[in-house]
Amino acid sequence: MSVDYEKMPAGRAWVIDGEFGWKPPSSPEEDYPVLIIGGHVQVLVNGEVKSGRYQMAQGDVVQVQAEESKPVSMVEVEVSPDELSAYVQVTLSAGKRYRLRDVPPAAVVELVGQGAEELPPEPVTQDRVTQALKDAGVVFGIDPEALQAVVAQPGQRRLVAQGIPPQEPQDPYIEILFEEVERAAYDEDALRIDLLDRHRISWVEPDTLLARLIPATSGRVGRSVLGREVQPRRHPKKLALRAGSGAYLSEDGLEVRAEVSGRPVAEGNVVRVMPIFDHPGDADVSTGHIKFEGDIHIQGQVREGIQVTAGGALEVRGLVSNAKLTANLDSTLHSLLIGSEVRVGGRMSEIAALLPFVNEVSGYLEEFMKALWQLDNSAAVKESFAKGLPYGLLVKQLLESRFNGLLKLVPEIPRRLMPLSDIAGINTNVGFELVQILQGTGPLHIRSSAEVNGKYQRWRELEQEVAGYSTEPHHLTVKGIENSRVWVSGNLIITGFGSYNSKIEAGGDVIASRGVMRGGQISSAQGSVEFKELGSKSGVTTVISVGGKGQVKALVVHPGVILSIGGERRIIREFTRNLRARLDSEGQLQVLIGRVG
Repeated sequence: MSVDYEKMPAGRAWVIDGEFGWKPPSSPEEDYPVLIIGGHVQVLVNGEVKSGRYQMAQGDVVQVQAEESKPVSMVEVEVSPDELSAYVQVTLSAGKRYRLRDVPPAAVVELVGQGAEELPPEPVTQDRVTQALKDAGVVFGIDPEALQAVVAQPGQRRLVAQGIPPQEPQDPYIEILFEEVERAAYDEDALRIDLLDRHRISWVEPDTLLARLIPATSGRVGRSVLGREVQPRRHPKKLALRAGSGAYLSEDGLEVRAEVSGRPVAEGNVVRVMPIFDHPGDADVSTGHIKFEGDIHIQGQVREGIQVTAGGALEVRGLVSNAKLTANLDSTLHSLLIGSEVRVGGRMSEIAALLPFVNEVSGYLEEFMKALWQLDNSAAVKESFAKGLPYGLLVKQLLESRFNGLLKLVPEIPRRLMPLSDIAGINTNVGFELVQILQGTGPLHIRSSAEVNGKYQRWRELEQEVAGYSTEPHHLTVKGIENSRVWVSGNLIITGFGSYNSKIEAGGDVIASRGVMRGGQISSAQGSVEFKELGSKSGVTTVISVGGKGQVKALVVHPGVILSIGGERRIIREFTRNLRARLDSEGQLQVLIGRVG
């Protein structure tokens, strides 16, 4: 309907057929129309949005428009950070169009939108979803059924494409086909332990299959939904099976067999067969030093100045006086050890204390690498690169905020690895490399997670070498020790009078249920210490140190004995009977008196 403007009254506004109009007053004394702005309308006066009540004025340019919301038809594509998954969500929502309510000419006019008309959204087709995926770069692993479901059920986020994840390689390993020693369980709380019958030494005949190498399996390259190759994070480790003395390696390098009759022994990746050297009399100046790759049995004494080195076990029937004994495997001294040095377990006496440290560093590095890989896929890296910040700065911030424990261990690495420095085949350089990149300003120079991963993989190889070298602790049984130095990678069993003014380091237990300890020092890395009597009435310095899981037992303890368990230290001030010391559940040193058992 057309409006005859000339016939409309002056000073009035109106809405006719949804169209707003107005006419100024005919004289200055008359008022201009007033607009009451209601819902679902937009009013612009001279280009400015108005709301509520507005009285028009001379020269106003008024635009009134009923509200209209557009329908929404949207396809969103999301690709996971690792590019192995793609998701699609279809969003459909109707729009609305309102109409101005008609108002006859009046001095006060209320403007309101009414009678909303629904505007349907444009339907989303499967072709449109396919094009959206293509625009996002998703070209691989698309599931047609998932596309149909996305179109049929809009509003739900659905997985529509999956890549092929890379398959990590499996490391090679050595399968040992024999048991070096068959051990029987024993009561750790017994007052007397006889280790002479605790084990049976294995024996093999020539051509016996001793070990085989199970080769590595290669990893498999994956494929992302964007069509890119996804490489495995690491390569399989290298491991070679080796034959020592008394054994031979097959031509393909996969099997070791016995070459002679004897005792099979596995030391890391080396398998050997050790026959026994039996010496009928004393080891003295007439024999010179004795060194043998296998077991050594000495029926007499080992006298002053003599060195006996056994690649296997060592057994001495007589007195050992002012001598040096070395054995790689379980050994027995049936008589006394006086003014001598004994090392049982090869370098294991030192490595026993090192391996937990290496494992701890390895655990921290594994978690650190996981954090770096997450960092690589995070928005933080992209934002930092956009700001010109180096990758190394993010690494340093990550270390200082989440890996303070690792930072505390790093300075210790060179000193802790010292026992490995002269062991053939073990490369400790990676320890110094870790110090260089993780200490001080080193993290700032890291350019990628791959650089750290290379050091981590080499540390894991070092861990594997150390663990392989130290898988089997070995024990020493001796009647008594006086003014001597003893290193043993496993347990030390003293069957006679005990230990006098000696220094003993053991990886496992030190047991002297019938013996005394007067003076000297005893430390156990991972075991306990038990004696009949500790210290003396004269107050000679007597020190015992064990790890956090160990304990100290004694029937009699004299004043002045110093106990250290897991770093917690206590001096016994009074004569004590039936003592048992250990850490409680809160890590505090607890000394129980009155019962041992």
